[in-house]
Amino acid sequence: IKEEAKAIISGSKWLKMFFACLPATVLPGIISIVVTIVLTIMQSEEQSGSASGGGIGSLVSLLFIPFTVAIAGYFLNHIRQNNPEWTSIYKEGMDNFGKYLGVGFITNLVIALWSLLFVFPGIYASYKYFFVHHIIHDNPNLTAKQARVLSDKMTDGFKMDLFILGLSFMPWAMLTALTFGLANLYVAP
Repeated sequence: IKEEAKAIISGSKWLKMFFACLPATVLPGIISIVVTIVLTIMQSEEQSGSASGGGIGSLVSLLFIPFTVAIAGYFLNHIRQNNPEWTSIYKEGMDNFGKYLGVGFITNLVIALWSLLFVFPGIYASYKYFFVHHIIHDNPNLTAKQARVLSDKMTDGFKMDLFILGLSFMPWAMLTALTFGLANLYVAP
């Protein structure tokens, strides 16, 4: 699977995919940092109350969920050899903003609730709903529940394979952490 993916994104295609996704992956972090700095400055000037950028960062990440769904669709279109334009990410994200936001939020909430049971049920749920973004991209008329059920059926018997594939990316995840996210610019596409 990894070799096939490398073949699909080889050469200039990787660069195209990288630059297409850059705004949607970098902008939430930049906005969160700017808001946190502004709130900290306002708090130090007023010397009263407390300001927290953590909640703002979560809100900004939440508002970018539709674009993560559109990015999944963008990658899927590349795999299908459709060669989509980079602007399709942002057009699709805006055109389906409410739908993608609802589906992404509910799916993340369901995974978080499974995680409250213990770590392993949360990991299981994340693999169970692994393809929700791709499914909703292809079938925007489905409900969040229908997309989750379909993803569960698609991953039936393959959750361990997805887990092992995910483990093969652990060195990249560690490199991303060591470089404070900079390596993710290469890894994400």
